[in-house]
Amino acid sequence: MKVFFEKDYARVSYNSTNNIIIYEWLVPPTEQEFKAGCEQMIEAIAHFKTGKVVVDTREQGALAPDLLEWMTTDWLSRAVAAGYTHGAIILPTDIFTQLAVDEIMDMVSKKVVSRNFDDMSEAIEWIKMQ
Repeated sequence: MKVFFEKDYARVSYNSTNNIIIYEWLVPPTEQEFKAGCEQMIEAIAHFKTGKVVVDTREQGALAPDLLEWMTTDWLSRAVAAGYTHGAIILPTDIFTQLAVDEIMDMVSKKVVSRNFDDMSEAIEWIKMQ
């Protein structure tokens, strides 16, 4: 596993064996950190030339409505243009964070093949088959 980006709030890694990006929220990010982490995901997709991403949202925390809007109106189209094709999303147990993730996934699923999971191993197994 090669670390592409790492800060105290997020890590973006590349699993060369399976040609997938692993994007993990480590703590709930600030708005600026959230956007920076999402931008790093786009950079990793383009750099490693893979559209398969596992996103671990368990530590993400709830998102402000303006971040949800930014994700769906700005970020998503740029991520798809960079090559984002498949997303395995590990859902948090917190209901408020789940609702925010669900709202994002409603928009993402219109452009990206995606599925939700409870743990990392199941998410990786699914995305390897895509």
